[in-house]
Amino acid sequence: MDPDRLSDLPDCLLHHIFGFIDFRYYVQAGVLCKRWKLLWTSLQDLYFDGSEGTGTVFFHRFVFEALSHRLRNPSYPLNKVRLHLKCGMRSSFLKKFIAYLGSHKVPWFGISFNQNSCFNDRDFAAYFSRTQFPKTVELTRCHMVPSQSDCQPTWTNLYLHECYFCPQSILINSFQNSVNLKELHLHKCRFPSRAVLDIWCPRLVNLVLSDLMVNTRDAGDDKFELKVSAPELLSFSLTLRRPLHFSLLHLPSLDNVDIRIHSSNNLKIFSFERLISMFQGFRYVQSVKICSETIKMLTMIPGALEKQSCPFSRLKSLTATCDGSSNYDNIPAIVMAYFLSNSGLLQH
Repeated sequence: MDPDRLSDLPDCLLHHIFGFIDFRYYVQAGVLCKRWKLLWTSLQDLYFDGSEGTGTVFFHRFVFEALSHRLRNPSYPLNKVRLHLKCGMRSSFLKKFIAYLGSHKVPWFGISFNQNSCFNDRDFAAYFSRTQFPKTVELTRCHMVPSQSDCQPTWTNLYLHECYFCPQSILINSFQNSVNLKELHLHKCRFPSRAVLDIWCPRLVNLVLSDLMVNTRDAGDDKFELKVSAPELLSFSLTLRRPLHFSLLHLPSLDNVDIRIHSSNNLKIFSFERLISMFQGFRYVQSVKICSETIKMLTMIPGALEKQSCPFSRLKSLTATCDGSSNYDNIPAIVMAYFLSNSGLLQH
């Protein structure tokens, strides 16, 4: 008989593996092995999949019963709880669920849907203002709507993946009450073409924007604007398919920025102007990491970069990369002059 290699793994590895599996299957697996029968009571990451094969009422009851039994083991604090749901959900369940996690000081909560959901609970942020936990919240494939509440959510880390922002007005200020927010990630989120995304976060330290999408057929008709006001921001990472219009960048404490922006050759002026405007907003940055594709965009219009003054006032480090990893050494002299003329640096 072949050896049971899975059962020979230490508890810490089994916990990690089963943290990605629907909790129901983990409990059912307890009948196969005596060692697994009670191992779930020390599992620190729980994943509940309610998207298939179960009724809503049964799923809600099962989640609370499972959490109740799991939390009876105080020796292993619960670290993370994730829900994967169909394209609808009762607000009463979510409100009760978040309050339950908060009362037991669970630090991390994530929720995802099979597809962009009709979930538009305007009181969603307010659920996190009534408790100090969870501190980290991750949302995947949700419709984001403006909150009607002035309550301030206590979350400090917010991760949004493939979410769609659907404002009632042209201004999207979904983070205006997130005064405790220190880390914000927006990945593959979608926005209306004429919207203004206002990120005003007084305590934000790390901001990551990657693969943002704007609902427009022609990039030349893109009127989407970004405003970022974060006086304590230290790190800013940008990975974009084309430059976006930053109408405001107030980042007086910015330490490092990582820029990976791509654009097609038929949008030369469009891309160049937006890049120059963006770099001017990074005037206080001390360390810049930039990819070769972004550097090439600065040289697409002959003679244009020579007319621009160096945007940085305290730059100490410049690193150019190829494909975001290996170093890129073939930087045109005009680009070097644009980046470094105020810094005194002779090489990157």
